[in-house]
Amino acid sequence: MNSENIHHRTRKTTLYRLHIKNSDEFVAENIFHQSKLEDYALTVIDTRVCEFPAIVVYGIFSQEGGEIPDWRTDAELLSGLKIPSLKQIKSGFSVALAIGEEFYAFGYGDPGNRLIREEIKDTSFGLKFAVRAADANTVQQVARKSIDLRGRQDLTFAAGGLQIDAYGIRKYGEVVRRLGASAANINLTFTKNRGQPVRIECGDGIRLPLGVAGSDLVHDIQEVARIAQSDPDPSLAFIEEFQNVKNPETIELLDLYLEEELAKEGDRKILFSPPFNKWESYSSASKVSFSSGRNRSPQYINPEVEDALAHFGLIKDVLKDSLRAGHVLLHPEDGGEPTRHPNVLRWLEVSILVGSSHFVLSENQWFEIGAEYVRTLKNELSRIIRDAPSIILPAWPENLREEDYVSEIVALNPDFIPLDQVFIKTDRHTKGRGNGFEICDALGPKNELIHIKRGTKSNDLSHLFAQGNVSVESLRYDKRASERFKEKVLEIDPSRDIPDGFIPEKVIYAFQPKRYPGKGPLEVENLTLFTQTSLNQAAKILESQQIKVEAVGIPRTP
Repeated sequence: MNSENIHHRTRKTTLYRLHIKNSDEFVAENIFHQSKLEDYALTVIDTRVCEFPAIVVYGIFSQEGGEIPDWRTDAELLSGLKIPSLKQIKSGFSVALAIGEEFYAFGYGDPGNRLIREEIKDTSFGLKFAVRAADANTVQQVARKSIDLRGRQDLTFAAGGLQIDAYGIRKYGEVVRRLGASAANINLTFTKNRGQPVRIECGDGIRLPLGVAGSDLVHDIQEVARIAQSDPDPSLAFIEEFQNVKNPETIELLDLYLEEELAKEGDRKILFSPPFNKWESYSSASKVSFSSGRNRSPQYINPEVEDALAHFGLIKDVLKDSLRAGHVLLHPEDGGEPTRHPNVLRWLEVSILVGSSHFVLSENQWFEIGAEYVRTLKNELSRIIRDAPSIILPAWPENLREEDYVSEIVALNPDFIPLDQVFIKTDRHTKGRGNGFEICDALGPKNELIHIKRGTKSNDLSHLFAQGNVSVESLRYDKRASERFKEKVLEIDPSRDIPDGFIPEKVIYAFQPKRYPGKGPLEVENLTLFTQTSLNQAAKILESQQIKVEAVGIPRTP
């Protein structure tokens, strides 16, 4: 290989910008995991790359035999150091660079990337670059997360690339966490003499081919920094616009509200939701636990918010601060040592209402759900919540059980069939009371599935909406469920016409939310933002199957 080819070598890696204020903070202990530096006796060298201060870290993470890592030649070219053979399976190389007033880091090999502390990364850097460098017409990958306390995360690929609008991103309700696309107008070592665009993947950092030789590397990082300061592509600007709250006073106020929400008993607007970049690790873990110092919680297969709060609530400190200082532990299948992930608040989503403004804490960042999102959601719900409901239900006395309330509905209107506590058992549904499940609480005059709940808590209502989807899915795909449902209905009312393979034309949710005044039509404003979003999502799933959806309020007794 001639010297010219060596000089212009590139290697794909992920570049991070660091939260470092000045050169005094540019030390290995701030940038890399101190425990790993010590536990693996890694080599740490202060050096320079093209006269810019640099810190190089490398070493062995496993004693199992293997081949020489493919990055060793590039690491030597970049650093000017002689790197040992490192004939082990797990070895890594990391570099931190101070270029002007900005600080960066990247690694070769998976262990090299993992050396960089999560807390030191500027998580806005990758997408800041993406909305300025990416070609909006060749987007190949979009990862997004709903900011609505449902924890939904989607990752969509299109190998040939699509225009950004084709991904159907809700611009006022979803945060883009990663974007992959081609970038043509960027002057990198990789693009010289190639005449082709470079592929970039941007999230917390930027994955792209960087020059290996010192001069090429510095040039590429400076080019990335230049583009990150330019104007965004108008087609992609919305990604950056719907970003986290940055005003320090607002954040301080929201943190106070957060402490109140954490301290509540009962109806907390909190959800356990792994960060996007930890989802793969979370999915492969067999169990999850929480730690504070040397104290560990029990291990959970499917952890809930209450599990985390139960552990950290035992600490005599502000719960919010305890969560931020705590760790999530992901336990592997083989029973080995768990991986530790700092800041439990990054794993929670919290919804806060301050006056008329809605805020959501997601991945330890506050987002304001803007007026446009709320307005759009209200317009969409107008198809479900109507001024003139199709059914009128009697008032529900405070001391009356749900089963008795359904009986009262039937007594006033014999066209309704009571199905509360009528359980259907199939091979797919063997759990629950009566060894089965309820298709619905009542069958309406036109064979509508009616789901009923007093439902003052958002989580209860979310569960109610999910039941509607489960029931329809069971009737559609479980022949035994459909047959048993027909049998149960005809046992109660032999005259009711229930066709074989029955699928309802309509699902009605009847409930009594806390904000509902207890009389008159239900209104969107009677529902919390969380409930509005849950209802809208459940309705869209049913409507995609050509099933109509309606939500009605249950009157209260005077």
